[in-house]
Amino acid sequence: MSTELMALRMLAVCAKGDDFELLREGAALASLPLELVEADCAQEASALLAGRRPIDLVLVDGALSEPDRAMIAKAAREAEKPAFVVLLSQDQKATAACADAMAAKPRDAKAARVMVDGCVQSRLPSRVLVVDDSPTMRSIVKKILAASNFPLQLADVSEGQAALNVIARDTADIVFLDYNM
Repeated sequence: MSTELMALRMLAVCAKGDDFELLREGAALASLPLELVEADCAQEASALLAGRRPIDLVLVDGALSEPDRAMIAKAAREAEKPAFVVLLSQDQKATAACADAMAAKPRDAKAARVMVDGCVQSRLPSRVLVVDDSPTMRSIVKKILAASNFPLQLADVSEGQAALNVIARDTADIVFLDYNM
């Protein structure tokens, strides 16, 4: 999958201005073009998420209060195009109850770039191949995967040789194999 023509919008909701600066640096160095949108409170973030221009990723500062984090996550899920929500925290005991994922809050520009690139990967389509001799099982697995919060390009085949042919033609990022084959 080519990412040459892909650009993402990322919303950062932080409690401190220093955190915005690190995220700006990380976004500027990211492997994919990013438009960074900033909000310093839950109400502003919710308004941006409800706006006309979709947001792909939301980075939420773990220093925000739990009700604020919940408000942001709710707005992200209710958006016309739901955004992927990542909680940023230094506390390893923190829970990402309202978020889709959790990441360590970056301490420098290099760590910010690595974290941003990791978040970007969650929004890039992954090619998934389901290999199973049962059409019913392939259908069930594809329905489960299609309901995930990740963009997936799903394909399925009924036998191992067909899977090898598909992979030789077009690589797959993830392959689900029937263990009885």
